[in-house]
Amino acid sequence: MENSWIRVVLDPKIFPVPIVLNAAYMLLNKFAFRIEGDPESAIVVRLRPLDSHLAENTEYLLNRALIRASINAYQMEQTAEVRHYFLKASLSFEGTDRDFASVLEQKASEVPLEPVKYSMVSDLSGELIHVSVDISRNHLKRLLLSLFYVVERLNDDCWLILRKVKDSCIIAHAKPRCGDLDAVTLKLEGELSQLSNKPLPYGIIQSPVDISGL
Repeated sequence: MENSWIRVVLDPKIFPVPIVLNAAYMLLNKFAFRIEGDPESAIVVRLRPLDSHLAENTEYLLNRALIRASINAYQMEQTAEVRHYFLKASLSFEGTDRDFASVLEQKASEVPLEPVKYSMVSDLSGELIHVSVDISRNHLKRLLLSLFYVVERLNDDCWLILRKVKDSCIIAHAKPRCGDLDAVTLKLEGELSQLSNKPLPYGIIQSPVDISGL
């Protein structure tokens, strides 16, 4: 029975404990979970698929849930003041259009990213793209949020897993879902080269983790 558990190690600088717990909750109908390790240095997640056909893609499904949980947490944080405004207005009839406009203006004034340095190398097997993204010129949380959206946008083309933060870099790898390594490399390079030009989306996506096609 122990052999059926799949071990995944997560970097809490990328996925802190609350995000891991939310991701596990999303997948409770697909996997059994054990979460252990050190919340400051390495979180160890052990998963046992409840259906054998999920075993091969366990780590990628966990990664997808982690990305969704991270984006949802960010969006809830960003919309907190707007939701508070509507609640206050509905209960007390206070607040003006000017108040609402000031809230939106404040949310739109996020600190942009500096141009991002990165490197990509395909491994000898031709199945993976190893990615390193430099964080020395940007705030880690802000850069991670942009990368989470890159993962979302590229989901139909590849599985992009953010592995760890090491030596002022975010280490990741991408595995093409269609088998076309060159096409995925071009799309990934296009996304990374434009990171500093794309503002973070505003709004909430409370959608389940899609496992269709697996």
